[in-house]
Parts: sequence; structure tokens; C-alpha cells
Amino acid sequence: MTKLIELVYTSTLNSNADVGAIVRKSIVNNRRNKITGCLLQYKKFLVQILEGPEREVMNLLDKIEKDSRHSNVRLIYIGDADKRSFAKWAMASYQLKPEEFVSLIGHFQSDVQNKTKTAVYMP
Repeated sequence: MTKLIELVYTSTLNSNADVGAIVRKSIVNNRRNKITGCLLQYKKFLVQILEGPEREVMNLLDKIEKDSRHSNVRLIYIGDADKRSFAKWAMASYQLKPEEFVSLIGHFQSDVQNKTKTAVYMP
């Protein structure tokens, strides 16, 4: 049986990046690779949750790190997943409101400060 993982990373979009095009292409590629997830955006800041077979998710992260549309890619969390949180979404996307963005970043910082077992932070 293939190991299912969940991964969360943050990145900054470069000025020429088209989020709509990224999401459309991700839907096609993710379906093929059995990856599901969600892309959260606040201005040029992205938080993405990816879930799927370990090899495919790690290969995708490697591609994202090399993608010129992204900079400052930082792994926030990686861990085993018992089930998918976004099973019906090859790639959901959501525009964050300012208060949602602040809350989300605060949550990640709290996990790192509390040294939760599965949190990873790369400044």
C-alpha cells in the first residue's frame, strides 16, 4: 500500500506569476499523480497544502522549489496522513482575507514555538 502524506509549504509569487494558470495546470497534473490539496493566497503570499502518495508529493515539492514563479519556498509541515482532507479537490483555491492570513501565520508560528512533533520550519 502506498504511504499517504500531507505537506504544507509557503512561498512568495513572483510578479509575473498567474495564479489562475497555476491552479488550472495543477488540477490536470494533480489528477494524474493522485495528489489533492488547497492553495491559499493573500496578495503575493501562498500557503499550499498537498496530500497524496509520498513519492509524488515530494517530487511535486521539488518542482515547485525550482519553479521561477515561486520564491522563498519554505516547508512548514510534513507528516503521514490517515485520510485526505481535500479528497474531492485536485486543487482547491481560496483568497485569504487579511485577518485569515494573520491567523494562519500565527498558527504556524505557534506550532514551531511549541515544537510540535510534526512541525517543520525552515527560516
